[in-house]
Amino acid sequence: MSYDRYQLAEPVSADSHVNAMKGVMVVGTGNTVLHPFQTPNYSSGLTGYAVAGASGAAMTVTGTAQGAVVPVAIAYVGALGGNTVYRLV
Repeated sequence: MSYDRYQLAEPVSADSHVNAMKGVMVVGTGNTVLHPFQTPNYSSGLTGYAVAGASGAAMTVTGTAQGAVVPVAIAYVGALGGNTVYRLV
């Protein structure tokens, strides 16, 4: 059985909304700001991301020359810091 979790990697630009449900790969040695999907607040009676939006708190990821895979669903890509970010499909 082969491992085929990531079949394509599409480049994304800085300060853009992405729907990277399988995560992203950061290539380069700088720091990149990523915003994962926020956990929905169902206690208010609203469903989905209607309460506070889809983007959660920022996290900074340092890339590598080979590519650092972040296997978390990412909603928004902030500043790239000289890196290239690929959306995993």
